[in-house]
Amino acid sequence: MPNAVIRFMQIVRAPFFTATISPVLMGTALAWRLEGKFDIVLFLMALLAMLFLHAAANMLNDYFDHLSGTDWLANPIRLSAVASLTGGGRAIQDGIVQPQEMLLYGLSSLLIGISLGIWLVVLVGLPLLLIGALGAFFAFFYTAPPIKLAHRGLGEFAVGMSFGVLSVLGSYFVQTGNLDWRVALASLPVASLITAVLWVNEIPDAPYDKAVGKLNLVVRLGVKGAAFGYFVLVAFAYIVLPFISLSLSSPVPLIGLLTLPMAFVAALNVRWYACGKRSVVEAMSVACPLTITTHIAMGILLTIAYAV
Repeated sequence: MPNAVIRFMQIVRAPFFTATISPVLMGTALAWRLEGKFDIVLFLMALLAMLFLHAAANMLNDYFDHLSGTDWLANPIRLSAVASLTGGGRAIQDGIVQPQEMLLYGLSSLLIGISLGIWLVVLVGLPLLLIGALGAFFAFFYTAPPIKLAHRGLGEFAVGMSFGVLSVLGSYFVQTGNLDWRVALASLPVASLITAVLWVNEIPDAPYDKAVGKLNLVVRLGVKGAAFGYFVLVAFAYIVLPFISLSLSSPVPLIGLLTLPMAFVAALNVRWYACGKRSVVEAMSVACPLTITTHIAMGILLTIAYAV
């Protein structure tokens, strides 16, 4: 049984589900703060739909990266028991699942997520259909042909939208039946930081991605350009906090500034790598987990602040 659980977690890349849980919690907390509405059933349905879509995105990404060959080229350097520095989830490469099984699991998860989303649309309203349709589109075509968003330098945008703006807005709409520009603004810190998580993990993958034509923004910008781009993403998450406070007429979003020291250390390591002061392994073994932790901590702090 423990082996089956570990196998399942690697196939769906479950440790990264925090990228889904965080914005759903935030959107729900904002619904409570701004309109005093919370429905536990709708919340669980929305969370479950998002988790299935996220799992689908992970599995389909691993399948299509297997076809392109990028994950076969990558030499995985394990950061911890739950995350790898390069090479994706590597469930296919490690022989845990066959490629066709991964495709089947991914498509099944996508279908379940879409079905739950349609059910929610019936319950809360048509505007949710557009949000869900965009999320499903990004999940499937992140690396799937013919669009291959990640190969065209659009993958970072897709991730920021999917696990930031769309998730927060969608979760808020599920509870309230309304859309609010303040909620879209409040989603930007987690959107920016989850993009930074993807970005920093793309840095050690860049040589392998470039070799197979997966020309994401990190590959296109080069080492120094990618380091600057990472800094912009992280800095933006903090620059926007005062504007969120003004929009909500409350200082509570500024609690997110507590995560700034972790972000600073992560950015410093990325900078050291770009300047040749540290190897990719030395720098990314610090920057990658710290960026993930910063994103999680920001989501938790803001969710608590909005809910309380």
